Amino acid sequence: MLTDYLGALCGEEADSVQVRRTFYAPGIVTYDCRALSAAPAPLTPLAAGRLELLFCREGRLELERWEGGALSVGAGEVLLLSSAARLTELTAALRPFRCTAALIREEEARPVLRQFCALLPGLPDNLAWMEELLDRHRGIMVLRDESWNRSAHAALDRLAPDQDGTYFLFKLLELIYLLRCGVQCPGGVPEGRYYDRYQEETVRRVHDYICAHPERRLTIQELARQFQLSPTLLKECFRQLYGDPVHTYLQRYRLQTAAHLLATTGDSITEISAAVGYTGVSRFSAAFKKQHRMTPSQYRRLHRGKNV
Repeated sequence: MLTDYLGALCGEEADSVQVRRTFYAPGIVTYDCRALSAAPAPLTPLAAGRLELLFCREGRLELERWEGGALSVGAGEVLLLSSAARLTELTAALRPFRCTAALIREEEARPVLRQFCALLPGLPDNLAWMEELLDRHRGIMVLRDESWNRSAHAALDRLAPDQDGTYFLFKLLELIYLLRCGVQCPGGVPEGRYYDRYQEETVRRVHDYICAHPERRLTIQELARQFQLSPTLLKECFRQLYGDPVHTYLQRYRLQTAAHLLATTGDSITEISAAVGYTGVSRFSAAFKKQHRMTPSQYRRLHRGKNV
């Protein structure tokens, strides 16, 4: 499914999308993906006996569900899929986007899993239990345990490209152990309310509008009037489609846009803060540091000239 798409991108000559695939162990393949832009892509079903895990490191991934509606996975969140998942299309809805993903072919990976499980009493030497857990949630689970995600994210950012895949494999096995022990409380994907096609398309136009005007101070009431929706429907449908309230999503988008401008332009921090809707540099710097764990100046020095 997702790894089929990432695998098809390996070796393509494209500045906007870079994918690195690594075979770290029998039956386990990891992918590291960076994307400045990516067109929506269809997804094929995941074969039985296979599991996928995707750790979103930056940006946001939007996945269309076969039964209608969308599933959104943001920075610091982990997506788990089994063959019961029914997803039809993916879009990098918030860019730049980066993820690390893994495909586990359970039968081929069993020797490695058996060695790992031998160190941890009570852990089965196969992943049938994990597939059953996912199937109870229609093949899809999103993990939002901030403490685990934060530590994994911080370590991956500090490792060299030839080291982060090995570390991700280690964290993947740790995550499997935590799930088995019940430490994580994923809760699955909420069903949510049903919205008709017109309502969803209108809310998607609202999304495109606010992303095209990050400098504007927009309110729910103004957007609802402009797009002829009730404020309540706009808030609830937006959150179901994109995973966050409107203003939370917009703030994250503004700071992602600012990060891209810091890395790719010579604009001053004052100019960039104004371009993404902040009235003062101090407020912008505080918000930027909270999301990216460094100041705008530090981010520019670290990423300037890189293909981010």
